[in-house]
Amino acid sequence: MENIKKNHVAILSKIIKTHKASLFSKQKLPKLVAVSKKQEDYKIDEALACGQKIFGENRVQEAINRWQKRISINMDLELRLIG
Repeated sequence: MENIKKNHVAILSKIIKTHKASLFSKQKLPKLVAVSKKQEDYKIDEALACGQKIFGENRVQEAINRWQKRISINMDLELRLIG
């Protein structure tokens, strides 16, 4: 099983470090969008438990099935259609 929590923390740390060193450091911190297409449900649930709230899907039909129940539980989720 992947260590999603460890990876999530590492990626967020890299985003913060890179942002601080960039020409855009005075702008808002970029948000992490986790691409959940073709991922197993347990991985998505683990990412949610780590605090990840923005997810990208590329198929509307799959997104509806996957996220309908989760959105009713987690009202602060953001779903994005990606290409």
